[in-house]
Amino acid sequence: QPPYLGRRPRRPPPPKPSSTLRVVFANISIYNERAEQFLMDFDYHKSDLVLFAETHLPRGPRTDEVSGKLQAAGCKTSFSEASPNPDTGGNKGGLLASFAHGARFGMLHGTSWDAPHVSENPAAMLTGVAALGAHRDLLVFGGYLRDGLDPTSSHTNALLQELVHRTGGGRRPFVLLLDANCTPEECAHSELFASLAPVSIIPPRNCTCTCSGGARRVIDFAIASTCLLGQVNLTASWA
Repeated sequence: QPPYLGRRPRRPPPPKPSSTLRVVFANISIYNERAEQFLMDFDYHKSDLVLFAETHLPRGPRTDEVSGKLQAAGCKTSFSEASPNPDTGGNKGGLLASFAHGARFGMLHGTSWDAPHVSENPAAMLTGVAALGAHRDLLVFGGYLRDGLDPTSSHTNALLQELVHRTGGGRRPFVLLLDANCTPEECAHSELFASLAPVSIIPPRNCTCTCSGGARRVIDFAIASTCLLGQVNLTASWA
């Protein structure tokens, strides 16, 4: 993939109104030139929102640079910064939300990350936007469970606390697209989301991960308010 530098960004027009919200969610492992080129060339007529997990980007000059490029290309971008990884000396987590100017989303203004109910900054684990127009009561999140279902994980608990806070305990309709590092069945048998109003686990129609040895698993899926059951469909793409 050619780098963006020296290339005139293409300004995407806002998507045409539709009764369907279309979201692309991907674990990219790291934000690099290929990921940036994907966003620059993305056709926002085909999908309304792009969510990236594991950008590994801390807040700073690099995120300001990326935001400036995407802004010039006609996209609004929200970064949830990665946090330091003492095991590697690099960064871990980090998420990105991107949508075209004029699209049917708005940023979730303000932050509760330093509020007393949050034990650890969950910015590396959760990001979200508020849908507008006909879908104005809906919240859409991208999330990353680095430690899977580990109930002792401060990262997992921080994500859950923030999700409870943002959704009013799950009373506000939401969809969480989750890189869970566990299967939907494992999640269903856990008490991980017991603090929320009733939610449904929605798996994609095919596998999302190829493990060592060639085994294929589903470890990415959606958590959605039960009132949305039957209205959320996931399709894994290996394109």
